[in-house]
Amino acid sequence: MKVLGRLLSSGPIDHLPRKFSDTELLMALAASSFNAKQEYSEKEVNDHLVDWLKGFTDPTGLDHVTVRRYLIDLKFFLRNPSGSSYWMNEAVIALVLEPEARTVHPCDVLAEVQRQREERKRSNE
Repeated sequence: MKVLGRLLSSGPIDHLPRKFSDTELLMALAASSFNAKQEYSEKEVNDHLVDWLKGFTDPTGLDHVTVRRYLIDLKFFLRNPSGSSYWMNEAVIALVLEPEARTVHPCDVLAEVQRQREERKRSNE
């Protein structure tokens, strides 16, 4: 998850990454945080994404609505025509993420990046 570490190297994310492959990785991680065997209402998707984004994003920058839109646009999530039911598209997620990477949470990566930064500061003192 070196890419995620690089994305978080300056602290919490406040916008979508510029590189498409980085955005794709972030969206695949967001999608894989859902239960693959469950269908979700829009409210449930929104609530889940709000919780998932906490701790590694700037709340005034990247928001759950943007992430939900990208999940649909990039086909990581599918929905019925009325938009009342959403579900994961595991086939598309599998093209971007290895199975073991699906359990990685950006909050954990950010915490590790910050720990390493503090460690470097202490060793330079």
